Amino acid sequence: MVANWGKLDINNPNFCKYKQTMTEKIIDLKTIQRTRRHFLIILALVALGLRLFSTTSYINITYTILGLLLVGFMAFGRAYCMTYIAERKSKKLVTWGPYSMCRNPLYFFSVLGGAGVGLLLQSVILAIIGAVGVYGIFMWVIGHEERALSDHFGAEYDQFRAQTPFRILPNPFLYQRGAVVAGGNSTYLIKRTFWQAIIFWAVFLLNPLAEFAQQYITPVVFLP
Repeated sequence: MVANWGKLDINNPNFCKYKQTMTEKIIDLKTIQRTRRHFLIILALVALGLRLFSTTSYINITYTILGLLLVGFMAFGRAYCMTYIAERKSKKLVTWGPYSMCRNPLYFFSVLGGAGVGLLLQSVILAIIGAVGVYGIFMWVIGHEERALSDHFGAEYDQFRAQTPFRILPNPFLYQRGAVVAGGNSTYLIKRTFWQAIIFWAVFLLNPLAEFAQQYITPVVFLP
């Protein structure tokens, strides 16, 4: 729980201990996020490897359209979520907007993006691997984040967890309106989130490369 120190005394032993503890947790979360990125990179490389050695040598229009839609939905969805938390991360617990439907809407849209990337690689199997893989990685991240958030926000976070029981899957019936972030560095963070997600559309361009490589590689994997 966050302590109420009244008049701040930086020489207060309790405050120094609390500050040290929170610093250690922030460092730990940064390590978790860095590991998460490594896992996602490995997952992406596995998917690309499977596509490269697959028997798929054509472009399925249905898969392509659905993949583009899911990745686009991820980009807009993550940007939408950032309009609520942009500069509030670690400063204020946001419990309204998309965060009133589930506690981690950013990760929900990332799961959709994982499925979209698989479809852009022309395979339902890769779409399932992408969605399940991203979901598993973020569930691991959430476990660490929730412990840190519970320590940082205390009873406020416990109440939020009780009124918003779903971690990733949103419940639209729980939606509550609330203010978005405006000004400061928030616009940059929102735009950055959007363009980071939109880059995943470029995955589609890897299909011609895979088809070219398949002329010199014996396909060994069947990916419907």
